[in-house]
Amino acid sequence: MIGTGMGIAGFVPLFGDLAKFPKQLKRVDDAVEATNATRKAVKPDLSDPQSFRGATAGDVEKALDGLERAPAPHSTGGGFRVRIPGGMAIVEAGDDAMNDVTHRAPYIKFQIGKKVERIPLAGNPAIDD
Repeated sequence: MIGTGMGIAGFVPLFGDLAKFPKQLKRVDDAVEATNATRKAVKPDLSDPQSFRGATAGDVEKALDGLERAPAPHSTGGGFRVRIPGGMAIVEAGDDAMNDVTHRAPYIKFQIGKKVERIPLAGNPAIDD
């Protein structure tokens, strides 16, 4: 089980090979470590995508426990997808080269029907927006 406050190590099981995105994870590690003491409790619920906002790797692991994972078919790599009631959730590592701030660090994308929501995870600079 992955606990909160584990920084980079906490995101490795979620995203796989650490060598694929060290810059993103280093930034995540720094951000999580800096905010861990003031972080409010997050209890993600698959029926409420916004409940994932600011979730750590451990929070995401608990919420997706038991769901079958498949690699995410995105060029940024380092992510996975799971089927959820009504659609799909895709966990992404992020990519520094993206223009949108949410895409630059870990986030979870919910595709439910025709609705698409991207929710920033712990360490994502979009949380401060």
